[in-house]
Amino acid sequence: MKKVLVVLGILSIGGGIVGFFSGLSVSPLSSVFSALIGILGSVPFFALIGAMEDIERLKEQVETLQGKLNRLLSLQAPSPDSAEPAAFVPPMETARQVWECVKCGTVNKAGTAACSHCGAQYSSWVNPTDKN
Repeated sequence: MKKVLVVLGILSIGGGIVGFFSGLSVSPLSSVFSALIGILGSVPFFALIGAMEDIERLKEQVETLQGKLNRLLSLQAPSPDSAEPAAFVPPMETARQVWECVKCGTVNKAGTAACSHCGAQYSSWVNPTDKN
C-alpha cells in the first residue's frame, strides 16, 4: 500500500512538472500555478504514508505492552481459598499537586486519588501536569 501511495505522490509531482513546462508557452503564471497544484496534490499521499508508519509503530508498542501486562498478571499468585487468580488491583495513588484530569479536563485538588467530576483515577504516569 505504501508503494502505491509513493507512486501516486511522485506521479502528482511529475504531473505538476509537466504542467509547468507545457504552461511556459502559454503564460509563466499558469505554469507556476500548475507546478504548485502538482506539488500540493502530492502532500496527502506522503502524509498518509507517515500516518501509516505511526500506526505500525503504535501497534508494535501495544503488543509489547500487552506482553508485559500478561507477564505481570501471570506473576500474581492465586489466593489459597479460590481456584481463580486474584484480579490485578493497582494501588490508589494520590496527587501531590493540583492536577488536571486527562479524561474530562477538571482541575482537582492536591491529595486526591480520583477526579471530582468524572471519577477517573489519578495516575502520575498518565497525568502530565504533576511534576513529582
